[in-house]
Amino acid sequence: MRFEYQIRLYPWLRAYNRALSGARHCVYSTARTTEREALFHWIGPLVTVEWALFAKKGTPAASIQKLEDARQFVIGGLEGDASLSELKRQGFKTESVVTNWLNKDKLVGQRIQLWIDDPVYIEFEKQKGTEFFDYVKVVKIASVDLYLACNIKTPTEEIELLKKSMTAADAR
Repeated sequence: MRFEYQIRLYPWLRAYNRALSGARHCVYSTARTTEREALFHWIGPLVTVEWALFAKKGTPAASIQKLEDARQFVIGGLEGDASLSELKRQGFKTESVVTNWLNKDKLVGQRIQLWIDDPVYIEFEKQKGTEFFDYVKVVKIASVDLYLACNIKTPTEEIELLKKSMTAADAR
């Protein structure tokens, strides 16, 4: 069985909401959480990422040693992202943005003191030439698997085909 598909690039929250509300819509990538489990068909895991806190060098936030130390600071992250949602659930002070790179500007402007993201993603942006500040990774929070999450109304045959395709790709 084959099926036609289109890949479109959207801000993450918009892509997530489209996958949540539109049959045959999927979002790549998202963390599989207890709250999201019944909302989607899950294909993966596809990749493992790290959730870590970053601070601007030379600031008080740069000296934290453990996650609990971050409670005194405001943590910036991407709206709807599981990492920021988890911190919010645990009672941390958070601020969200719809485009991740606004966090960089907020950190430089001291509107947030910490930024939660994946170190690989930040390094990738640096290598692309994105202008950066002097930052330091202060705390690793977790390693998390990411998945392709497809709308629950996506036909089972298509989900099974996606899973088989992933298994075949892994075997190569």
